[in-house]
Amino acid sequence: MKHFFIVVLTALISISFAAAAIGAEMKEGTIKGIDMEKGTIVFCPAGTKDEMTMEVAGTVNLKKFKTDMKVKAFVEEKDGKMIVKGLKPSKRVVQGC
Repeated sequence: MKHFFIVVLTALISISFAAAAIGAEMKEGTIKGIDMEKGTIVFCPAGTKDEMTMEVAGTVNLKKFKTDMKVKAFVEEKDGKMIVKGLKPSKRVVQGC
């Protein structure tokens, strides 16, 4: 019975993380600048020459990322601003900027 509860709890936790990820939109592109003090990045989406400054959630460790790094950015719109909820290095060749 204890094993059953552990399996159910694990499934519920997984579902809650999946639900949070569904709300975020994934964009691939290049980090063109990082401002550690302001907690922002300058991001260029793949296939464009547009640069956008986006706020980064406090849960994202910007020290792991560098300028000109190709990434997958998980973003949500909040109060008219794009907020980066997660960043992950991209192994794919990203065109643009």
